[in-house]
Order: sequence, then structure tokens, then C-alpha cells
Amino acid sequence: MEILDSLFARVTGTRAQWLREVREGAQAIKAQEEAASESRLADMWAAETRRREALAKARAERDRQQRIIVAVTASIVVLVIIVILIVIAFVTTNLPGACPAL
Repeated sequence: MEILDSLFARVTGTRAQWLREVREGAQAIKAQEEAASESRLADMWAAETRRREALAKARAERDRQQRIIVAVTASIVVLVIIVILIVIAFVTTNLPGACPAL
């Protein structure tokens, strides 16, 4: 029924009136498409912001883990050097013919 009403209105109306209605309808469609486009753009920016935040968190966690690894490695190296120095000191004091400590 709606189709017949639309067809009847088109046939009985003037061409200028029909063109005006089409133009108004086109403006409404354009406004809807613009709103939908802005909504999609806002969604994309929100997704980009979330992605960047996730990358920043991952980078901070990686840096934290690297600092821990460096600290543990440095501690182990210092400990090994101390043990080597103690062993060298112990061995040199127990050698026969070594001069007594002054």
C-alpha cells in the first residue's frame, strides 16, 4: 500500500515538488551517513588508543624484567669475583715457602 501511495504522490505531484522531496531526502541520508562515519571514526580512534596503551604496558613490563635480569646478573658476577678472590687468598697463604703475611 505504501508503494502505491508513493507512486500516486509522484504521479499527481509536480516535478519540482518531487525534486524538492528527493533533495530533502538526500540531505537526510547524507546527514545519517556522516553521523555513521563519525561514529566509526571515533570507534577506530578508541581502538587505536587501547592498542597504544597495551603497547606502553608491555614495554614497561619488558623494561622492568630487563632491569631485574641485569641486577641478578651483576650480583652473580660480583659474587663469583669475591669467591675467586677468597680462593686465591686462601691458596696463596697455604703455599709452602710463601712469605708470611706482614
